[in-house]
Amino acid sequence: MPLPIPKLFNKSYQQLVEESIASIPKYSDVWTNYNPSDPGITILELLCWVAENTLYRIDRIPENAYLNFLRLIAGASGTEVDALLNEKDLDKDYKEILYFLKRLEEKKLFTLDLKYSKSLEQREISRELREKFILEGFLITDYASVLVKQPGKKWLIEDGDRKYFLVKENDELFIIQKGEEFSIEEIKSFALRFMKSRYRAITEEDFRVLAIQSTEETTSIQVKRAIVQSYPEEGKIEVIIVAQDNDHYQDLIPIVRQYLEDRKLIGTWLEVKPPVYTPVNITMEITCPFHIDRVELGEQIKKRIQEYLDPLAGGPDKTGWPYRRSLTIYELSQIIEENKDVKNVHRILLENGQIEMPVQGLVALENLVVHIREEFR
Repeated sequence: MPLPIPKLFNKSYQQLVEESIASIPKYSDVWTNYNPSDPGITILELLCWVAENTLYRIDRIPENAYLNFLRLIAGASGTEVDALLNEKDLDKDYKEILYFLKRLEEKKLFTLDLKYSKSLEQREISRELREKFILEGFLITDYASVLVKQPGKKWLIEDGDRKYFLVKENDELFIIQKGEEFSIEEIKSFALRFMKSRYRAITEEDFRVLAIQSTEETTSIQVKRAIVQSYPEEGKIEVIIVAQDNDHYQDLIPIVRQYLEDRKLIGTWLEVKPPVYTPVNITMEITCPFHIDRVELGEQIKKRIQEYLDPLAGGPDKTGWPYRRSLTIYELSQIIEENKDVKNVHRILLENGQIEMPVQGLVALENLVVHIREEFR
């Protein structure tokens, strides 16, 4: 729940006038005429009007404050934005806000000799100034105009959609290109979208999503599933990554670990590791009507069991076999009986005839034997 924003300005003009008039006797016992025609009351009303305008601004956030907040959450401003964008493996949400900030930031293009300021002060663009712009790679057309923003210090050259600010500072004339103009709502929208993104790994869901995201654009072998287990007493987060190819975990683990290390909170103990697989052998006997193709039925049952035990898309909710969840013959029997061609399930055998088989991590189905016999006519 967000904190309530305090309202600093809560008095109207009329309230200020009434309070001011009521306080007059505290300071003077000879001022007794409080009618609007009294010159003193006129001055008092004028001061209350100024006070109301000043108090109104207290509850308003300056436009530049939004831009500064955007710089704060992006961790960069000015030329630092370009330096960050040149880094590799940037998060896509972070890259998006940096590109947006780059469009907002002004750029110092080049410097000029102070002699050019004389023509600018006269609202003229000299031929030498145009040539200097061309040498620096910037074109100024004949339709460009000069506005004096601050005599002797700041000028603005407007040339269609292009705007160049010229600022005199420390005996140098800087040419500055202003950034694009965006509304406050657009800046707030970008900032909120970035803050709601999963750039930081804090919750278990953050670690899960970011672990999968870590290999989306960097490697051909990708993390397809991440299982996160937290141990608050130890300050530890354990991330178990699951890929389609079990031969590349040595390559994937350093990539995922580094990606999460850059985003986790300081002091969090992070461990990234591959899953543990428990080998499972299943033998089952079922009965079907005499007119059913037993070979085809056997293939259907095998496929359904394999799908149910799949590390990536298996389990009751089809999001992958739940880590360290035991396997029972009852759930296997239920899956088999969902097939309308199965008349009866006689027997299901797991390891050592167990009814419930403990699974250390995920299930690795090594052998599945399906015996099918016809129903007696």
